[in-house]
Amino acid sequence: MKIQKADPAARRKSLRIAGFAGLGLLALLVGGLVLGLDTREFPGAIAGYLVAAPRRGMIVISIGVAPIALFAIYLFVFGARVIRARRFPLPGQAVTRDTPIREGRAAIARARLLQTLAALLLLAALALPVIFARLLSLLPT
Repeated sequence: MKIQKADPAARRKSLRIAGFAGLGLLALLVGGLVLGLDTREFPGAIAGYLVAAPRRGMIVISIGVAPIALFAIYLFVFGARVIRARRFPLPGQAVTRDTPIREGRAAIARARLLQTLAALLLLAALALPVIFARLLSLLPT
């Protein structure tokens, strides 16, 4: 079986991205503690704000799930590219670790699995705002 060698630059880039994301989350946490935000009161305050207008809640949760929907679309397109190339990983694609190359039917099967996952993610991302708005409308105002 052929192996596509890891790209050290891609590995460094992915570690940098993960590090910056972690530092960003840490900054939010520390910022909240420094500003004295009472995290026990926060969910109730937000819920009261959203219960007053369930449509507003649907918009807020839609913004929250937008990255999931975008990732699902990317995953579906990536699967289509793998099907066209009949190779996974794609030729010239940088990988962060040594990866076995799948060609032909094995690559297409992997791509179909990615597309199925993408469809399920997109369905969940589209359904979540509707479910959330319905739950908010059931809460007493």
